[in-house]
Amino acid sequence: MTAHADADYVELERRVLQLEEREQAREERVARLELQRGEDSAQMRTLIEKVDRLDGELSQFAGRFDRKLDRILAAVEAQHG
Repeated sequence: MTAHADADYVELERRVLQLEEREQAREERVARLELQRGEDSAQMRTLIEKVDRLDGELSQFAGRFDRKLDRILAAVEAQHG
């Protein structure tokens, strides 16, 4: 090989190495994003479960409140009726 061809070959090897490093970095980023997405999904499921539980508790409270209010109104009407 000539000196020019040797230099071209060295430059080509350097570029290939850079591309391989970029590809490796991209694969690592993709893996991190996939892991994060999995963690986000788990957190979202946990939040949905908590919201569902709180919604149920709120519905129970509202039902008890309505029944108490009905009893109070009935008592007031009985006193003033």
